[in-house]
Amino acid sequence: MSELNNCLTATYELHLTSDTKEIFNFLEKCCKSATKTWNRTNYLFKKYVNENNGKIPSYLTIRKLLTDSFDEAIYGNQEVLTISLAKEIVRMVGKCWQSHKGLLSLKSKGQYSKPIRQPHFKSHNALTTVYITQQSIVKSSAKKGYFRFSNCPDVICRLPVSYERMKYARIVPKPGYFRIEIVYANPVKSMESSKRNPVYAGVDLGVTNLAVVTIDKKNVRPLIIDGKSVKSWNIFYNRVISDKKSKLTKAWFDRGDVEVLKPIRTSKSIEVEWDNRDKFMNSYMHWASKQIVGYCKFFGVTDIVIGHNKEWKQNLKKSKRLNRRTRRHFASIPFNILISQITYKAAQAGIRVHVAEESYTSKTCVLLGELPEKRENYGAVRVNRGLLKVKNSDLSINADVNGACQIVRKCNPNSFNVKDEGVMVWAGLLMPKRVRYKERCAPSVFLVGSSELDRVKAENRSYVQNVTN
Repeated sequence: MSELNNCLTATYELHLTSDTKEIFNFLEKCCKSATKTWNRTNYLFKKYVNENNGKIPSYLTIRKLLTDSFDEAIYGNQEVLTISLAKEIVRMVGKCWQSHKGLLSLKSKGQYSKPIRQPHFKSHNALTTVYITQQSIVKSSAKKGYFRFSNCPDVICRLPVSYERMKYARIVPKPGYFRIEIVYANPVKSMESSKRNPVYAGVDLGVTNLAVVTIDKKNVRPLIIDGKSVKSWNIFYNRVISDKKSKLTKAWFDRGDVEVLKPIRTSKSIEVEWDNRDKFMNSYMHWASKQIVGYCKFFGVTDIVIGHNKEWKQNLKKSKRLNRRTRRHFASIPFNILISQITYKAAQAGIRVHVAEESYTSKTCVLLGELPEKRENYGAVRVNRGLLKVKNSDLSINADVNGACQIVRKCNPNSFNVKDEGVMVWAGLLMPKRVRYKERCAPSVFLVGSSELDRVKAENRSYVQNVTN
């Protein structure tokens, strides 16, 4: 995706109706032909590996072999799947085998310990994603603003941009409908002017608080994106899917001359529930990323620092600090999707995004000026999961807000200079604002007023007197 950092994807859904029946049936035939092409290409890759003592061929080697022999299983059905579309399927199979080759090299160096399997064959009833390059798009229809590719009987949908900005398209089969994804180039604002006076914002990801955003500006309240809706809907879909899986039985599968009794692992209704869950998660992540980027853009942020630990979901079973239910919720939330959506929306607004690891951001306290690094003694202690309290004082701060501030100090240690400038100058950190799903709020609510400052001074008067003395 490095070459597609400045690209966006427009998504359309095509459901089977009386008006779209002809196109729907044509796309179904395309995806079935793509499955045959995938299996035939994968078979040739496996055959080449077995005949050459495990040597994995390149994509160009297999493509040349197929072109010279003009394989009927791949290039024979040109009324549905043209040669250019079939070549894209071959290229995707080649990518899978190159990934397999990369994992084998990592395992030989001792950097990967899990079992490695070769790319698998698809079921003969399965539908495979079709990749449509700019070469296969009908240019005359595209210039009029409509999307149509080779051999398609009619126009599928309107184009979101001009033909020149298009990169490629995907036909993704889903239960009961097809999703048309059009990838196009997107202009990005210049970030050179923001290097002189950088303003940092930190993002701490979690479960109950999906994201906590703090800005390195005085008298600005942190933003908390509520994650309780994600947890509740995740629990609902897990229960529904688990209930439907418990009703599945075993069935006989034909394996040549032998019939094998195997359990059925999925069904159409289960696939529909998974698809509904994915739709909700994508919708929620789009809303959350829009809120975060809009909040940062309003206050003139130039750099966003997101906390993210490498393989943090893979090591959840080793964690004794989290219970089983929390681990299950954490593993089900697509944080990488949220990070990618924040990245591309921030790039549109001319904001740079950095990803930093989160070590010692929860133990150290920003109010005491502690840098996020290992120390013998820490000046604050966790009262509970959501509150960090300064020792020998009544002053406390939201633990996730503290973590977001310390994530910024990983990249810029001079940010959030609370200890030298005083807590009252940074009183906004003590009053975070929670925003729930689809809730609308004006940016002015994140500014700290005089009445709120007086309240914070009254609540922390003992601490202020100790600091000044």
